[in-house]
Amino acid sequence: MSSMNFLNRIPRYSIYSLLVFTPLARGSVQGWAITIIHIVTLIALATFLLQKTWTWDWKWMKTTLDKPILCLLVLCLLSTAYSLLFRVSIWSFILLLNYLTIYYLVIHTVRTRSQFKQLIYLIIGVATFLSVFGLFKKFGANPFPWWDYGGLKYSPDFLSATYGNHNHLAGYLEMSIPLILGLFLTGYKGGKLFLMIYLTFLLPALCAMLHAPCSMLHATCYIKDVPHPLLLRYGFFLAFLTFSMLLLKE
Repeated sequence: MSSMNFLNRIPRYSIYSLLVFTPLARGSVQGWAITIIHIVTLIALATFLLQKTWTWDWKWMKTTLDKPILCLLVLCLLSTAYSLLFRVSIWSFILLLNYLTIYYLVIHTVRTRSQFKQLIYLIIGVATFLSVFGLFKKFGANPFPWWDYGGLKYSPDFLSATYGNHNHLAGYLEMSIPLILGLFLTGYKGGKLFLMIYLTFLLPALCAMLHAPCSMLHATCYIKDVPHPLLLRYGFFLAFLTFSMLLLKE
């Protein structure tokens, strides 16, 4: 039984590690970071399949996005087949499969309210760190050369935190702000309520300082310009929406 509990935790904690790793690894736009994302995803998927094989429980959790995702896969597969840059398209299609794998892992491994809250708290915690560190960095107090992007020609007025592009940070904050607002519905009181109110005003203020936030609609229309980890985080956000719908049905 302890072995089964251990197997159940690996996919979930692999997802948690990706949520922390992707923004800290210089935005995860470089090849080595994307490779690590693939490796962690494969570990989570292999462990999940091993656990399903052990219990022989292959029940598939249907979501409202199954059919749209299937249409997206067919469209991308046709686009890849007729692409002028076939090798680039193949790797892009593999990345899409990676994101969808993470999406369905979230759906199948985050099953209880406590686990779901852990996922939300982690996203909000990372967003809070990015916001505070971004303010320090904006005013010249960056103690980490790892996150110094002096070679990029962006305005110093833009707040980017651990990212090289301020729009990428805006995309992360756009994901975390609705989660913070949603936590108001869970009945926080006292100091926790004050912290939620503080974060709710802090993150939109930081978005305003970015000058050019990247909206989800913009990311959808210009998907080729969106960094891979940003798409990954939108996948987590889609999982959040689907999980909420499942809870409402129950």
